[in-house]
Amino acid sequence: MVLACRDGDRAESALVDIRSSVPAAEVQVLQLNLSDLESVRQFAGEFALRFDRLDLLVNNAGVMMPPKSLTKPK
Repeated sequence: MVLACRDGDRAESALVDIRSSVPAAEVQVLQLNLSDLESVRQFAGEFALRFDRLDLLVNNAGVMMPPKSLTKPK
């Protein structure tokens, strides 16, 4: 399993929680900020180096009214 997370500290906390519940869990954390296209490219490249396929993708997003923002320019 791969946790694709924007915030490294929160990702590590989630990893600790998962491993405390399932000690044998095979979990890795990869940095991913969807508002930064360079981060998306880096994530995709790293994922492709480590894994030969993607079996399932779960998108977890809350419903809210955030302030308008734009993707970081190149």
